[in-house]
Amino acid sequence: MAEQAARVFSAAERGQLKLLVSSMTVAETIWTLESYYGYGRAEISSTLLAFLFSDGIVAEEKSVLVEAVEAYRDKNVDFIDAYLAAHANQMGTPTMITFDRKHFNRLAVKVIDPGSSSEFK
Repeated sequence: MAEQAARVFSAAERGQLKLLVSSMTVAETIWTLESYYGYGRAEISSTLLAFLFSDGIVAEEKSVLVEAVEAYRDKNVDFIDAYLAAHANQMGTPTMITFDRKHFNRLAVKVIDPGSSSEFK
């Protein structure tokens, strides 16, 4: 399958076709490369960033994905947390309500714990 996928990506790079890539596909790719294949953040991030900027690749939410991949790499956070923070920032609502502050505290968002916030009492 790797050879077949490489042919598809090569055709996209040559401009023979356009590949639409969803945010979920990027998230699943990162999870698979990390958990199943054991690749590190630096290698995953550099490869995905190059991929997202390749000719023939049309990424949904490209600016959100780029911000999230960079935060995943630089802030040592789970990709999905980086994605949620990047999405909130791009939407103009950089606030996360979560019980799990650990990764969000490293990202450029305000974090509210619903269990300890007076806003929810």
